Amino acid sequence: MKQALYLLSICVCLQASAQLPIGQWKATAYPQQAVLLEWNHAAMLQQEKMGDAIVALPIAKPKALQQQQQSLALSNNKSALISNHAGSLQLQMGNLKIDILAAFDSGHIRGFRIAMPDSMQWYGGGERTLPMNRRGQRIPLYNNAHYGYELNADELNYSVPFILSLNGYALLFNNPAKGYMDFGKTTPGVLEVAFESGNLNMLIIPGNTAEQLLERYAQLTGKQPLPPRWALGNFVSRFGYRSQQQVQDVVAKMKADNFPMDALVIDIFWFGDSIKGTLGNLDWMNRSKWPTPDSLLQSLRRQNINPILVTEPFFLKGTKQFANSQPHLATTKSGEPYMLTKFYFGYGGLLDLFTPTARQWFWQFYKQQTDKGVAGWWGDLGEPENHPEDLYHNLQSFGINRKVSANEVHNIYGHMWSKMLYENWRKQYPEQRLFFLNRAGYAGSQRYSIFPWTGDVSRSWGGFQAQLPNLQSMSLSGIPYIHSDAGGFSNTPENDRELYVRWVQMAAFSPIFRPHGTAFGDLEAGVNDLPSEPTFKDEPYKSIARNYIRLRYQLHPYLYTLAWEASTKGKPFIRPMFFSNHNDTVLMQATQQYMFGSSFLVAPVTEKNKTTQPVYLPEGNWYNFYTNEIKAGKQWIEAAASTAANAFVCKSQQCNTDVERK
Repeated sequence: MKQALYLLSICVCLQASAQLPIGQWKATAYPQQAVLLEWNHAAMLQQEKMGDAIVALPIAKPKALQQQQQSLALSNNKSALISNHAGSLQLQMGNLKIDILAAFDSGHIRGFRIAMPDSMQWYGGGERTLPMNRRGQRIPLYNNAHYGYELNADELNYSVPFILSLNGYALLFNNPAKGYMDFGKTTPGVLEVAFESGNLNMLIIPGNTAEQLLERYAQLTGKQPLPPRWALGNFVSRFGYRSQQQVQDVVAKMKADNFPMDALVIDIFWFGDSIKGTLGNLDWMNRSKWPTPDSLLQSLRRQNINPILVTEPFFLKGTKQFANSQPHLATTKSGEPYMLTKFYFGYGGLLDLFTPTARQWFWQFYKQQTDKGVAGWWGDLGEPENHPEDLYHNLQSFGINRKVSANEVHNIYGHMWSKMLYENWRKQYPEQRLFFLNRAGYAGSQRYSIFPWTGDVSRSWGGFQAQLPNLQSMSLSGIPYIHSDAGGFSNTPENDRELYVRWVQMAAFSPIFRPHGTAFGDLEAGVNDLPSEPTFKDEPYKSIARNYIRLRYQLHPYLYTLAWEASTKGKPFIRPMFFSNHNDTVLMQATQQYMFGSSFLVAPVTEKNKTTQPVYLPEGNWYNFYTNEIKAGKQWIEAAASTAANAFVCKSQQCNTDVERK
C-alpha cells in the first residue's frame, strides 16, 4: 500500500532548565496513526531504553530535530503538524491538538508537562481504587503490594504508564522506572509525567473512543492470546490448602454439593508447612502431608480439574534451592548477592530475572512440575514485594554494561517474569495455552498470557466497593483479564455471608471467576477460619452461589466470544459505560456499573442490606435478565436486587429467564 508523506514542522525552543543544555527531540511515525516523541540531552544520566512495551515496528527510522531546524518529513498514515507556540510544542492531527509545555530534567527527576484543557478527563494508569477520572489526582508509578486495601488506595500492584482521554488521544510513556503522573493536582491545567531515570519518550495514539484507543494500543503493544477454555470456568482456591488429603476432601465436597469446577489453586503450602521461611523450596517438601503429589496432579486432571501451583521469585536461607540460587540473585553494587533483611517471609535474595541464565534456571522448576501434570501457574509477590533501592540488576543482555538499580526497572520486573514463562512455554508446549496468574506487570504484559488479579483486597464491603474503579481502570489500561479475589482476601473475624454472595454475583460477570481468601485452619491460633469455597457456606447462600456458578457455565459461548474480542481487537471484558459512546455524558458519571462485553449491563450491589440498585440505561431497549421486562434507555431506574438476584440487564431479548428458578 502506498504511504502518504506528510510534513512535521517543529521548533525545538523548549522550557528546559536554565542550567542544562537544551535537549534534542526525535520523532518517529508508527502504525495506528501513532507518533513517538523522544527527548534527551547529553548531560542527562541513566537514559537507556529499558521498557519494551511497544512491539509494533515503526513506519520509518526516527529523525532527529536539530536546534535550528524548523521541519522534517515523516511517513505516516495521517497528517501531523508540530509547531512552536510561545515556547511549547503543539502536535496537530486533524482536529486534535496537543500542547507539550515542556520536557525537563532537574537531575533527580525528568519528564514532560502537557496542557490539560478544562474539559479533559484522563483514565487508566493501572491499579488504583481512586475515582476513575484521574483529573486532580497524583498517582505513583511504582508497583506496590497493599495488604487489606479498600477505597482510596493510590498505589497498588500493577502500575501502567498508559492513559487515555476522551478528548481524542491516549499516551504511553514507555519507561519502567519509578515515577508519577500528576493530573493537575500540583499545577492546575497541567499533566506532569516524570521518572527518576530512563529514556524520556511519549507515544501519542489518536482515537475517537476508548474502544478505538484500546484497539490501537493493543496493535502497538501486543494482544492477549486466547486462554485455555477451562480458565473461563470455576476456580477452587484459598490461602491455602495444607495437605493432599485436604485438597481431595474439598474436591469431594464440591462434587457432592453439585458445584462444577475447572481448576484448583494450591498456595504456598505445597513447598512448606509454614508461611515464613519456605520461599525457594520449589518442591513438595513434606511427604507426610503430600505423600503422592504426582498422583494427586494426575487425579485432578482425570477429573477435568486443572491444578495450578504458586511460585515466588524469592529464595530464602535454609530452603532447598537457596544455595543453587546464589549465582542468579540480584546483587549489591559491588556484585555480591543482595540479602533482604526486612522481608516479611524471611532472610534471602531476589532472583535477577533480567539475566538469561537466571530465567532459564528458574524455568526448569516450571517444566518439572508441568510435565507431572500442573496445568497453569500463579506468580505471586512479583512487584517485587521487597525491592530495596540499593539492590542492583544485571542488564548486559539489554546492552547495558553498568549495574542497574532497583528503582530503574522496578515496574518491569513482573513483566520479565511473565515474558520468561510465556516464551519458554511456547517452545516447550506449543499445543497448550498458558495460564499465568501474575499479580504485577507493565504495559504490554497482556501479550504474555497473564491473568492478573487486584491483589490482597480487604474482605469487607469497603474492599468490595474498591473493585469497581479498580477493575474498570485496569481494563482501560489494556489489561483485559483483570479480576478480583471473589469474596475478599484478607482475614477478618466476621463471616459476612451477604458480602460473599454479592461478590460472587459480580465475579460471574468478570473475566476470571475465582473465589479466594485466607483460610488457615489451625495454623494460627485465634485466626478465624473462613473457607472461600461456596460448598462451605450455609443456606441459602450456598444455593445462591451455585446458581451464579451455573450461570457462569451457561455463559461460556459468550465468554469465549469476549476472549476472542480481547485476542483480536484488544477489547476488555469489563467495559466502562462510556467505552463505545462519549456522546451521552451521563455514562461518564455511571461508574457504579459496567458493561460486560457489549450485551450485559452489570450493576453490583456493594452495600449491605440493600435490595434495590440505581441503574442508568443507555440509549435503546433493555431487558430485565430474569423477567424479560423491557425498559427504554436514556433514563435512571431503580432496579430490584434481592440477595438472590443481582441487578443486571441485557440488550438482547434472548435472556436466560429461568436462572433464578434453577
